[in-house]
Amino acid sequence: MELMTPSLGGERFRENVRELMQREGISVSELSRRSGCNRPGLSRLLNGQEDCTLERAFIIAKALEIPLSTLVGEKLSVGA
Repeated sequence: MELMTPSLGGERFRENVRELMQREGISVSELSRRSGCNRPGLSRLLNGQEDCTLERAFIIAKALEIPLSTLVGEKLSVGA
């Protein structure tokens, strides 16, 4: 039996990551450096071309220094 990796493919997650990146002036390349995730994969994830695994979501949250619950919860308000 094959084990499946949980996926976090929600648009809310992508929107919140992009919002935080914009607020903090973090590029995809910088997020890649901080997280250890490859840049093309992050670009595909942020553009909705690839789902995010739960493991990768935790890594991204840690790189952004924010709880994962913030990224998957309510939409972050612009400029807040």
